[in-house]
Amino acid sequence: MAGIPFDSKKPGQGVPPLSILNAGLPMAGVSPYKYAVTINESIDCAHQLKLPYKSKCNEPHGHTYRIRVVIVADKLNKEGMVIDFTHVKAILDQYDHHNLNDFFDQTTAEVFGSILLDTLQAKVAEENPAARVLEVAVSETGSTWASVQYSLR
Repeated sequence: MAGIPFDSKKPGQGVPPLSILNAGLPMAGVSPYKYAVTINESIDCAHQLKLPYKSKCNEPHGHTYRIRVVIVADKLNKEGMVIDFTHVKAILDQYDHHNLNDFFDQTTAEVFGSILLDTLQAKVAEENPAARVLEVAVSETGSTWASVQYSLR
């Protein structure tokens, strides 16, 4: 395909030429890296849902929550990290071996994930202004996950 112009609107042309792929690279002096860290932790919490229909989840019960946090950054902080993992762990530890209903009313995995997202983002912004929390995912069972991200709208 040498010498044939690449048209991104025409399917089936394979991979675009290297010159097109490199067109988005940053200018000199700007880091070409995008960093991402993933933290996987488990915490044990009790909770009780307040559903308007009959459900065993309306009774007090507990889970070993699995929590996955993905944080991305264009630059590392002054310590050479996206964020110190211990800062994330400290936020999660606030809930470990506690009843989530003592912290908030609706204790679904989605609501818990939203609260973690907001709390973690505040800490991330403080520690590394070039970083943001991309996603928080919460699992109560190991086979189901609730994933929360900020909307791009």
